[in-house]
Amino acid sequence: MESPDPSFRRCLLMESLAVLAADAQTQVAWLARHAVMTDEIALDFDHAFRMAEALVADGQLARGVMADLQEIDGILSRMSGGAVDRDHVAVVEEPVEDRGGQ
Repeated sequence: MESPDPSFRRCLLMESLAVLAADAQTQVAWLARHAVMTDEIALDFDHAFRMAEALVADGQLARGVMADLQEIDGILSRMSGGAVDRDHVAVVEEPVEDRGGQ
């Protein structure tokens, strides 16, 4: 299987970061548009992050950016206990008190 070209990897990383950084309303709209569960936001970042070293090697990403990406990856991992937990990626649509005390 061919590896994705640098422009695809770079686009995937930029798009995943944009969705992570978006407000809750934008994230919910993205989820609806793609018909996916909330954990896909973190999974998209994970896929892009796994290809980031190749972007560095291709000169498409500065090596110094990797520390920031690793920090984001670490935050998402800690939120999920190692696995993506959809309730912690995007802001939950409903107030916590409406979720039966969860």
